[in-house]
Amino acid sequence: MTCPKAVECWHSISFNIPNTSFMSFISNILQGNTHLTEKICVLAWGIWNNRNGYYWKRKNSQASIIVAKALSFLGDWKSAKDLTKNGRQDRGEQLIPHWVRPPSDLVKCNFDASINKQAFKSSYGGVVRYSDATVMLCYSGFFDGCYPPVIAETLAFRESLLLLCSRGITSILMESDCLELVQVFHASLSGISELGMLVEECRHLSKKFQTFSLVWIDRRVNEVAHHLAKGALSFSNRNVWDSSPTFIVHFICNDVSNSVVVATNSVSIA
Repeated sequence: MTCPKAVECWHSISFNIPNTSFMSFISNILQGNTHLTEKICVLAWGIWNNRNGYYWKRKNSQASIIVAKALSFLGDWKSAKDLTKNGRQDRGEQLIPHWVRPPSDLVKCNFDASINKQAFKSSYGGVVRYSDATVMLCYSGFFDGCYPPVIAETLAFRESLLLLCSRGITSILMESDCLELVQVFHASLSGISELGMLVEECRHLSKKFQTFSLVWIDRRVNEVAHHLAKGALSFSNRNVWDSSPTFIVHFICNDVSNSVVVATNSVSIA
């Protein structure tokens, strides 16, 4: 294998590609350690997805992001598999998503927006955390006017990017529970509409980072950002905290206690 990025991905899970034929390679994997086989399979899928993204959309992720997404998927798959094995789904219980800690060389930003029709304001909030789940900063603010949900979410995205740039952060994973925003951002389209121009501004800002990724997450995993956005109207100005404000400590603790740890050689529930 000659692709430097693929080699970096494989080395990150302590796997060296053997100098054998493809069929022998596959046979050895299937007969090997189950845990390692699972990681090899999801990482191969992640590398292939990244190759397709580059070929069709000229989007090329860093090796650390490819590995993080692949191992995060593996953690979710194992959780779903355990639920099925234990028979809990037959009793009506559903898989509860978990907040996933970022890799050690990245920080993660969760952001959200809220609309208050009575106050005629749209607000936003977000939290930036290290790989050990400690808080780097929290922030919130608001705009006059009630915007459509996707516009409010995109404004929250833009404000988050501006703050992250101002703090000198160079490598970031960003998560939003607004699927429409994520889809529009990743589409190779632009327009003269309000949404189109805002998204194009966000794309421009995202290029200032050495490593950048925006992904969709379940709303239940975005509770911290949601409550920061809801609480923004309790203040008269924009706020930035270098630690967790008291009104979201409970939600921070919930994220930490239920978080999925993504490491280079393991995937586990904290």
